[in-house]
Amino acid sequence: MIDFNKNWINENVIEYKFVRDGHKNFTFDNFLAISENQDVSFNFINAMSRALRNSQEILKSYFWECPPIRQDTIRNQLQFVTVKAPESSLKQDYSCFEQHFLSNKNKLVCSFLNLGGDAIIVAPIPKSGKDFAYLANFNENADFNTKRKFWEKVAEELSKFYFNPPFFQNFYTY
Repeated sequence: MIDFNKNWINENVIEYKFVRDGHKNFTFDNFLAISENQDVSFNFINAMSRALRNSQEILKSYFWECPPIRQDTIRNQLQFVTVKAPESSLKQDYSCFEQHFLSNKNKLVCSFLNLGGDAIIVAPIPKSGKDFAYLANFNENADFNTKRKFWEKVAEELSKFYFNPPFFQNFYTY
């Protein structure tokens, strides 16, 4: 069983740390291997979904930040913080990435370089009537299988960079 511990850093920041079997650290390298074990994947997706839902209930809108993964941190406990963000009324507009979505239309998620070519974007394929504009929206609107494919793709892309240094990581999303 994978779960999380929550710690308030201050009134605008919540830290989440993942554990397995009640007390063992669920580490970054455990996360990178989630696609190798369906039970681990299932438990992780459920724990991550609960953590993100918890942040949304408390903070309403948030930024999601994860520390860098390096050789000296790969066995550290998987953790992230959510930071209160201004509420946004922006609607999803994926038109600048439409060619990536069209070329992956038979998949649930895809990855591609950002417009500047200096970062990898992992994104769910847009679904009619589903708002995936922000991580919180995705967490609320995606079905379990899409969430599983999304987090497995994040782990896959992180693995590519982790095992082929240099690697710099910055997750920053609503």
